[in-house]
Amino acid sequence: MGQVSHRTRQMLREIAGRLERTERMRAQGWPDPEEEFVGAVVAEADILRVEHGYIWNAKRDPLAPAKKEARETCVALRRSLERVSRDLHAPPVRKRFQRTLKAAESNLRLLPVNVDRELGVDADPLSVADDIRELLLSLATDEKPRSTVALSSKIDSLLVQINAAQGRIALWPPTQSWKSLLRAACVEASLRVLRVLREWEVPTSAHATDALDPGGDERVSVAVRVMLSIAGDFTALPRGRDAWRRIVGEALQRDGVFRNAGGRQKRGPRRS
Repeated sequence: MGQVSHRTRQMLREIAGRLERTERMRAQGWPDPEEEFVGAVVAEADILRVEHGYIWNAKRDPLAPAKKEARETCVALRRSLERVSRDLHAPPVRKRFQRTLKAAESNLRLLPVNVDRELGVDADPLSVADDIRELLLSLATDEKPRSTVALSSKIDSLLVQINAAQGRIALWPPTQSWKSLLRAACVEASLRVLRVLREWEVPTSAHATDALDPGGDERVSVAVRVMLSIAGDFTALPRGRDAWRRIVGEALQRDGVFRNAGGRQKRGPRRS
């Protein structure tokens, strides 16, 4: 399936050794800040093995519904959460309120894996389900429920993410091919790794080199180089730098935090 190799870890250590944040951490007494960076990147890249293992067998995830069912799942989830949101503001009869909460909790906990992925890495449907469960328990025991302001805010955020997911699901082909599933896994892993790089003040660009790699290929950024090295540890992943430049670019576009930051960076000259 794949495992992050010593070669990739060593490359990450070399990058970390040139970071200003690493120097600050060492000055503050951290014994091995480079290893902290390596561990953070590897933990996110490991999603390729842990959550996308079925891909290595060139198969669809048996738990992932096709386009029509995924679209219907989103609609049902959105409607159940909208009912909860409405009832939180004007609670109806207790039994009806409990039915509304139970339906929403069930939809959240039984969310198919590919729909869950389309919600994005910031969505946390299980956290919302846990909060709904706490409210249900308080109603069942006649305890005075805690403030529902936080739950209402979480539901509002999740509804925004569901609407965005519905737009992405609408772009799926009628049935997801192995290639499209593999591409989605690569984009998700890239997005997770890019967030670690950004946290460590590594420039995140799909095209240009930067000060951390002054002798590198002018069309291969540090972010792309990291993903290329990780891809080399997984037999099913693409190998070409152009392919990973496009994947990293797509990951940047998927995350609003990166859009402007990525767009402002200097691009290298295009190959003739």
